[in-house]
Amino acid sequence: MSMSNARTPKTTYLATASNGSVVEFESTRTSTHAVMVQSENREGETRWGLLSTNGRYELAAKELAKWASFVARNPNQWDRTWWDGVSGVEQRFLKVELVELTTKA
Repeated sequence: MSMSNARTPKTTYLATASNGSVVEFESTRTSTHAVMVQSENREGETRWGLLSTNGRYELAAKELAKWASFVARNPNQWDRTWWDGVSGVEQRFLKVELVELTTKA
C-alpha cells in the first residue's frame, strides 16, 4: 500500500468548558487546544460549542482574542447562524474560553 492511500486514524478529542460541559469531536489532525463558545437561543437554552481547534497554544490564543473581541463588540446581537446543523435558529454568543484538549480513552 502506498503512503498516499494510507488512512490517518481519527483521534477523539474532548473539550471541557469551565462549567464542566464537554464537546467531543473526532479529527485526523493533531489538536492541543480549542476555543469554545457558550451560546444562548431565543428559548433561553444555553450550550457550548467549538469555534476552532488548534495544534498550538499560540494559534488558539489568537483565535480567542478574535472571538472575545467579537463578543465584546456585540453583546446582545442575535444572529441566524448554524446551530447543531439546523439553519435559521437565532442565537447569541455569551462568552468564549480557551481550553486544553484531552483525548478519549
